[in-house]
Amino acid sequence: MLISIFLLILVLFPNSTSSTNYKSKLVYPVTKVNYSLIWGKSYQTENCPAKKAQFESRVRRLYGNAHKEKELRELTQDIASRFSSLGYNPVLLAELLYRIALHESNGGKYTKQINGPARSWFQIEPSTAVGLVKNNPELIIGYDTEKLRKLPKQAMADLLEKRQDIAATIAVAKIIETGERLGTNKGLKT
Repeated sequence: MLISIFLLILVLFPNSTSSTNYKSKLVYPVTKVNYSLIWGKSYQTENCPAKKAQFESRVRRLYGNAHKEKELRELTQDIASRFSSLGYNPVLLAELLYRIALHESNGGKYTKQINGPARSWFQIEPSTAVGLVKNNPELIIGYDTEKLRKLPKQAMADLLEKRQDIAATIAVAKIIETGERLGTNKGLKT
């Protein structure tokens, strides 16, 4: 029993005076998830120490104070909860997705990459989204993949820019698909 209690120890993030700061309301299990490693290998598909350091720095700077803090927290929690049936811990997956949005879009500030094709708070390239929808439709949970599959690349780009829920789902699909191949998702599973 005592061991079970120790395994269930939760960490409460520090309180903040901001009324839109959700750190004080969220409780996360103690974990040693290396979010920058998962982002680097599974999301960026490279393991560049300099880029991982930049990721960690931006996350630290924006954590709890993102441009779209409330929306990011609600969206990432909602989308991550859909993947628990695949064995993923929704709290840890939501945390990774939140951190990706902090880094990729400066906390929800941008939905379109400057001088590049990526779109959404998660900066997904339309060609990546099209490929995931076609090759991994089982990971696009909650959406009609037949309709999404028929979208040309520009329509997918427009959709990613306007529909953060679909973009977040595709971001999780990217994490899962790549992470399963590379073995980086173990820390995200229940």
